[in-house]
Amino acid sequence: GQRIDGAGAAFTRFAIPVAASAVVVGAYAAVVYSAWNETREFENTLALTGNAAGLTENSFNNLSRGIEDATDLTISQSKEITLALARTGKFNSDVIASFGKAIALTQQLSGKAATDIVRDFESMEGGVAKWVAAHNQSMNFISLEQYNYIRNLEEQGRVEEAQLAASEASSTSLADGARKNIGVRSEERRVGKQCRS
Repeated sequence: GQRIDGAGAAFTRFAIPVAASAVVVGAYAAVVYSAWNETREFENTLALTGNAAGLTENSFNNLSRGIEDATDLTISQSKEITLALARTGKFNSDVIASFGKAIALTQQLSGKAATDIVRDFESMEGGVAKWVAAHNQSMNFISLEQYNYIRNLEEQGRVEEAQLAASEASSTSLADGARKNIGVRSEERRVGKQCRS
């Protein structure tokens, strides 16, 4: 009986550290796989779009961090939005940064999937002023003066500037609405992010 108890105790002394090591190795492997998969997705996006967005891995990460910093999203969610916008092959990094923030805020407030919101913003290519007019009916995010400014930019062929102006107006309205109607404050977001880190 004592030999068996001694053997069991000896086994337990070695089994616990071995099991703990296996858990650590498994967690590390999951992180490495996730990073590898993310890099592969990013590289595939660049290849499929001919890197129309003009992104490098560093600029992709910086854009994603910018979205994360401006919203309550995690870095993973922010990267998903950045990648979805890059995948369209239609936007440069400035537009991706602006759209990304507006899409993140829309996602937070509406609960819609990021890919659906990206598709909606992508439809702005059919006419920025048209998109703004349609969305203003439900969102009430832009004044007549702002609308005329965006329409004039588009008519002058300055479509990217019109897109940026529409996106900025949307972001500002969404952020203001979140603070006023839902009680989200910048300080609360900052503290919340620090607590999640």
